[in-house]
Amino acid sequence: MNSDQYAEEIEQTREEIDRTLLTLEDKLSPRELWDQAIRWSGGAKEFSENLGRTIRDNPIPATLLAISLIWLMIAGTSRTAQYDYPGSRERLNREMQDIDPRVHI
Repeated sequence: MNSDQYAEEIEQTREEIDRTLLTLEDKLSPRELWDQAIRWSGGAKEFSENLGRTIRDNPIPATLLAISLIWLMIAGTSRTAQYDYPGSRERLNREMQDIDPRVHI
């Protein structure tokens, strides 16, 4: 390749980069981002409308589901699971003493 061919190839690459940048500018323009947000919120609006309609048309299953979810949330936070097997605390304490004598459970 001679220098003219290199110069032509460089110019073509610059033009491709310019086109790519212009495309990116168009896609990331405030107007385009706003339009995308509007389209997205339309989907969220449709979802909420469908959810509301389903709850309105099926109040008993929806109520049972809500009660079940609340029950699960309360049960998960009200107590911690404790598995107290005979001698488990003592065994764990002995094993921890082997690792670090300062640790007591």
